[in-house]
Amino acid sequence: MTRRAAVLVAAGSISLALLTGCNSGEPGVNSEAFTGPLTNDLIARASTDCGNGQIGAGDTLTVSGSDYLPDAVITMRWTVLSDSETGTWPSVTADQNGRFSVPLKITRPMANPGETITVTSQGPGQTGVTMLSTDVVMGDC
Repeated sequence: MTRRAAVLVAAGSISLALLTGCNSGEPGVNSEAFTGPLTNDLIARASTDCGNGQIGAGDTLTVSGSDYLPDAVITMRWTVLSDSETGTWPSVTADQNGRFSVPLKITRPMANPGETITVTSQGPGQTGVTMLSTDVVMGDC
């Protein structure tokens, strides 16, 4: 049995597709596909003194998402796109409707001013693994 994975990106969200099944090339061999939702974005709002929609050290970034299973444990991760530096914040738990909202403190400059940081949430969803993301820009403020 072979396993193939593909990452699909649309409208700021990420969906992981996992294809399983025999890949023997024989006619009639079935493969099952899993695809998470593509229509939902991770929403980020910041209390900041920075202008132009940027964030700075000391700001609080409130991140909200949905389409997770009730009470799902969700991993929160950040990645600086220019150098692929990555880290995690403490996990959060979805409510009974599969939604969450969490304040994330920006305790230090996470990137150089003007660089983009991707914030990602990942956890069990209605159709398998749900991954949502959004981009924020580090400011000099």
